[in-house]
Amino acid sequence: MKLFTFPYAFGTDAIYSDLTAQLSPHLKVENMNYPGHGKRIQEKFVSSIQEIAKDAIDIIKNTTEPYALLGYSMGAIVCCEILRQLQNAPYRMPDHIFLLASAPPSVRSKRSENGELTMAEAREILLETGQTPKEVIESDEIMAFVFPMMQADVKVLENAYLAKWPYEQVAIPLTIINGEQENPTEEAWQAFFPNDANCQYLRFDGDHFFLFEKRENLLKLKEIILEKLI
Repeated sequence: MKLFTFPYAFGTDAIYSDLTAQLSPHLKVENMNYPGHGKRIQEKFVSSIQEIAKDAIDIIKNTTEPYALLGYSMGAIVCCEILRQLQNAPYRMPDHIFLLASAPPSVRSKRSENGELTMAEAREILLETGQTPKEVIESDEIMAFVFPMMQADVKVLENAYLAKWPYEQVAIPLTIINGEQENPTEEAWQAFFPNDANCQYLRFDGDHFFLFEKRENLLKLKEIILEKLI
């Protein structure tokens, strides 16, 4: 069994290093980077969720073994779009999908005032997430480097809207996990997917970045993934 993981906005494959270390004795894990991110930094950014999903499918379609998808925040929206595109493609479908720290694509994202992220807005976003050192946010040199990536990801998120699941059913099991301190999203997900979708909704202690703030959450997720896939 293989697990493809997708990071949150402005993130890279490195965010899953600890999870990969926990899972790799049991699963093959491939942590993905979006174009222009991480090890793909020399590539051109893309501006739509459709392009990101197509890019991922170009890799996933070569998989000959059973596989699952896992996405965190923006990565969860990417997984939904991958699933949507796979429904019309002659490729193997995933056996399971894990959607973490995200509302469905039917909940619009709005992070920029006028559709184009400003440097001030970028700094405010990083302050809000609490995952970036203050010295990085205050550095003009570093921010000039990460700003184009943030602009691209915000545009992707703000354009990623799908009112409801466009197909009659979702036969693939889904595990949807959010932090206890986040706004409830279960009802939004239930309205997004058909009534017969096989969805399990879970809550972990913590806020939006619950997976990276508490090691017990990482270990708990490991056990859930192995239970679902092995």
